[in-house]
Amino acid sequence: MQPEQPEKIEPLEEPFLTTFLKLEDNSYRNLLRVLLYEHEVAVEGDPKIARSIAFHRLYLCVLKHKIPGTVIPSSVNKIALTRQIKDPKLGITPTGKEVPLETIVKKSAEHRSWIMTKLLMTIVGLKLREAKQIRPFEGRLTRYVIGDGEERVCSCSIHEYRINLGIKLVPTVCFSPRFYGEDYPGIAIRARSAIMPKESLYSIYQQELNGDLTLLKEFVSRFRRYKIIPKPSKRAYGCLCMGFYESLDRVSKYLLDVSDRFFRLIYDENISSLKEPIIEGYPLSPIVRKVYGHKERETIALPISLIRPIITMEEGAKMSTRVKVSREKEECSLSTYLLGFSSLINKRRWILNFVKIIKEIQPLKVQEGIEIAFEDLVRLREVTLL
Repeated sequence: MQPEQPEKIEPLEEPFLTTFLKLEDNSYRNLLRVLLYEHEVAVEGDPKIARSIAFHRLYLCVLKHKIPGTVIPSSVNKIALTRQIKDPKLGITPTGKEVPLETIVKKSAEHRSWIMTKLLMTIVGLKLREAKQIRPFEGRLTRYVIGDGEERVCSCSIHEYRINLGIKLVPTVCFSPRFYGEDYPGIAIRARSAIMPKESLYSIYQQELNGDLTLLKEFVSRFRRYKIIPKPSKRAYGCLCMGFYESLDRVSKYLLDVSDRFFRLIYDENISSLKEPIIEGYPLSPIVRKVYGHKERETIALPISLIRPIITMEEGAKMSTRVKVSREKEECSLSTYLLGFSSLINKRRWILNFVKIIKEIQPLKVQEGIEIAFEDLVRLREVTLL
């Protein structure tokens, strides 16, 4: 019999761009012993998006009830949690079935890594949210602020107006459970920096653009990407600006109705009560697009007080910030400054601090008598593509 060919590998560009914490062998076996409780998710509307709805509800349930879980690939509207819960608001009810993770994995062998990585993601993410040394980045489960950020003011010009934006450069580390080959389950770790404008688009409109709709339209055409500002307990959703409306009167009723469902979930308020300019956004999250977006365009309506711009490296190259050179202050592009802020040396330090925190909080308790822990850090030069 011919030996199986190894899966395709791809070298990384630089050391410490991705590092890996391998799950201990005993922990891997312990994870397979976890007893999961099957739950059903009430699905409304198009059955083609039922799986997206179920996964979205799983994510919300994990954050709300602080309970690890995963999906069940054999069913489009079933999820599995480490204990039984009933949540009518999320449409989640227990079916009464109990099954070890190992059994689910054997029944869905082709989805083995997918099932286990989702469970590992929720276990590690929930434990990290309890750590005092770090905090979730925008409410996320897999990305964390590591250390202090740096506040700056950057500038750009629109129609000869000089616009000053207050920003914060934030050092973050994100993790992603992965299988590298058959025998290496664990979490891949990557350091990333974020440019965080401090003000909402509405504040920029009022303070920097003097309430001028023409300048606002030009600003929106330049800065095309936005994030919905979350409540502290919620995660942030990215979106891409598509169109601009001066008032709610110009937004179609259908678009407002579908957007209302999303904002009631995120903010517990009615979108039509906000009397301000609106932009139409295309969410980057496929789940948000499918579940809450316009049926044809997959967009949602966004009041400008609830969003803030995302500054990309390309946009940052067109913006300037003042830096100290010797005893003088000079201007350089924001992108140039960010490259120094997120150098490989700094990223290495962020990752090592993140690993230290994980080592301090492990072993991670999953269920009574079941704990998991990670081995030492491995620097990856080859990544198995699954």
